[in-house]
Amino acid sequence: MLRQPARDSRQIELCALPGGHEPPAPRYIPDLIPNPERWYAFLARRLTWQRRRDTRHSSEFGAPKPLPDFLEPLLDPLESVLGYRPNHCLINCYPDGGHSIGFHRDQVTHMRPDSGVTLISFGAVRDLVLRHAERPSLKLFYPLGPGSAFHMDEALQAVWEHGIPAQHDRGGRISLAFRAMEATHAD
Repeated sequence: MLRQPARDSRQIELCALPGGHEPPAPRYIPDLIPNPERWYAFLARRLTWQRRRDTRHSSEFGAPKPLPDFLEPLLDPLESVLGYRPNHCLINCYPDGGHSIGFHRDQVTHMRPDSGVTLISFGAVRDLVLRHAERPSLKLFYPLGPGSAFHMDEALQAVWEHGIPAQHDRGGRISLAFRAMEATHAD
């Protein structure tokens, strides 16, 4: 039997995953970024949000241009745990618990091999849900705390989709999705 963390910190048992796959192995680093409440307030008022989506608001920075200076304090802690320095960031704002993003896999075509996507969360704790692509009824819940980092590599995204469902009893959340883009894409 294989074990994975569940929504309420108890353990759930998984067995016989489709295609002989192991359960996903994301890296969760709680409290990677200090002062998450300050970051949340700063980003909420500092950024100009693209509000074309009903489910969330977004801003995007980096490759092919350099990341803005205000993101620099986040890069050293990320590099220390990832072993590489991201050069791209997509920031999503979920103004309240009713805002969400559906299940999807991130585009990995132009990312550096063996890099992946790392989410940093600020604001309310919200669940990130992994859903198996071949067996959509199989879902794993990961509560993402403020200042935490959650890393998904290419192998995980090849088999699992992820999303942030609406949780109407929760407050706002800002998520920063860091990537390391290939130099050819960054030109």
